[in-house]
Amino acid sequence: MDYLGLKNLDNSLNTTIKTLKVILTAPTVFEMAPLIELLDEQGVKTSFSTYTYNEIDFEIVVTGVGAVKTAFSMSQLHSMGSIDLAIQVGLAGAYDRDLTLGDVVIIGSDRYGDIGVEESNGDFTSVNELGLEEDNQFPFTQGKLETELKFNPKSIVVVDGITVNTVSGTEHTIARRKAKYSPQVETMEGAAFYYACKILDIQCFQLRAISNYVEPRNRDNWKIAEAISNLKTNFFSILPLINHYRK
Repeated sequence: MDYLGLKNLDNSLNTTIKTLKVILTAPTVFEMAPLIELLDEQGVKTSFSTYTYNEIDFEIVVTGVGAVKTAFSMSQLHSMGSIDLAIQVGLAGAYDRDLTLGDVVIIGSDRYGDIGVEESNGDFTSVNELGLEEDNQFPFTQGKLETELKFNPKSIVVVDGITVNTVSGTEHTIARRKAKYSPQVETMEGAAFYYACKILDIQCFQLRAISNYVEPRNRDNWKIAEAISNLKTNFFSILPLINHYRK
């Protein structure tokens, strides 16, 4: 079955177009599985973790959950030769209530939301505020890690995110992080992914599906199945657009 009709894309220039090498990464097998299913169906599996699809070579990398595992996994990419693009996919929680559960977003900028110290009064002071790092020290811009999109995502909203080691689950933590960083979404890996890609000079972006709102923890309110389904559909809808990343 041709899930989105992409098999019928015009391939008349195949003989002159360089194959695009893309790292497709996710924190967990659960988040990656639907995309692997479609690559199994519509692409050509060339090894245990690689696929070819419409002149794109995908290398599948499951990093593990959290910033440390993500950064370590991404640091190993130098052994894979020249890489045109890295895409991180997965779920995210939303602070922004204008986002609907199940929506798919691109995280245009990310930052670490919990690296610093907790003060005796419960306030949080970041490493930048402590003077241990500069806001504009490479690869940061005003404390953020930004991606440069080379295509117009059209119906996919581009948002600002924060990355935390402990997902926000109390009113106090949520209010503190909202007031300090005004994030729209929260993940446990995004900033580490962007940091590693920038250090390695790899073009990159994150595609995340909103599974829940950032609120006092209540998994009964989450929409994981809908988010995963929409992530799969939106990923394949933007595939023709990533040709802008050909070097």
